[in-house]
This record gives sequence, C-alpha cells and structure tokens, in this order.
Amino acid sequence: MKKVFLLFFLLAATQVFSQRFEGGIMGGIVASQLDGDHKAGYHKLGFLAGGFVKTKLKPPFGMQMEIKFIQKGSKGKDTSFNTYTYYASRLNYIEIPVLLSYTYKEKFIGYLGVSAGYLISAYEDKDSYGFEKAYPEFDKFEISGHAAVSYKLSEKITAMFMFSYSAFGVRDAYPDYYQYIQRGQYNNVLSLSLYYQI
Repeated sequence: MKKVFLLFFLLAATQVFSQRFEGGIMGGIVASQLDGDHKAGYHKLGFLAGGFVKTKLKPPFGMQMEIKFIQKGSKGKDTSFNTYTYYASRLNYIEIPVLLSYTYKEKFIGYLGVSAGYLISAYEDKDSYGFEKAYPEFDKFEISGHAAVSYKLSEKITAMFMFSYSAFGVRDAYPDYYQYIQRGQYNNVLSLSLYYQI
C-alpha cells in the first residue's frame, strides 16, 4: 500500500513541475501528539520551516508542493491503567507534501493531499531525566494525509491551518496488553504557518 501512495506522490510531483509555477518560503508552529502512546492532547510544541511551489490548474483548482523540516512527537503523562508516568518524544522529519487546492472567493483556499516524510532523528524521555535515542525505533519513512485551509492576508502573505495524520503506523504498539487492541502509533499534527510568495 505504501508503494501505491509513493507512486501517486511521484505522479503528482511531476504534474507540479510540468506547469508554470510560483514559489516562496514558509514557517510556522506545530502542536502534535502520538496516537497510540497512551497520552492525550496536542502538548508537544515545535516548528516547521521550508519552501513551496504552486501552480494553477483548471480554475478553481491548483496544486502546491512543499519541502519542509517539521518537528513532531508527543508530551504528557501516561494514562494507561490509571498511571501517571512522564513521557515525551521528539521526532524530526523532512517532509514533502503534494496538495490539491480549491480557491473560494479569491482569499480562501482549501487543500487536500499526501506527503512523503523521512525521519531524521527520534528521541524519547521516559522518566523526565533526559532524552535518549528512541527504542523501539520509529519507521524511517512516513506517508501522511493532509487537510488544510488558508486565507490570503496580502498579495504575498498567506496564513494556513493544517491537520495531518499518518496513513500508516510510524511505530508498532508497545509490548504490553494494549498491543492486542491497538494498531500502533500515528503522528497526529496541527500546524499554523505563514507563506511568503517571492
């Protein structure tokens, strides 16, 4: 299934670069959680930064491709079996989303798309005494789905709110009772970014 998503991603990327495009830089803040780690809430804060290109298709549709560094992970207390153990994870990715856009009344734009991500580093703090290399290891590659909406603040600046979720697990379930009733761990991410068109 991952191969199918990667094929779609490559075809979409080819479509972007076969058209006339505009580009720029972007940056923003991230709030994330890791579904399946027994914590709840978007308590892990981070940032993202990168660049983008976009092109117009048949109105009102368009396509946008990005390449960005993004921080994901989770932070909180373990809620399994009514325990309260501290836990935090830091997952740093290079991510390449390809987004289909729909423009509504010029200033509002909706987006749907997928991305391929590569995990640069992964660290965990399981006892509040410091971060160590994550074990069990996280998958190096991630396929994610995205839904977003943006508002054009000016001719060159746009604000975007995005929801992202792993299409496949980024790590297997913990080796305990819960591994029999859950599918593994998934990145669940909210982001707010500013885009500057060059």
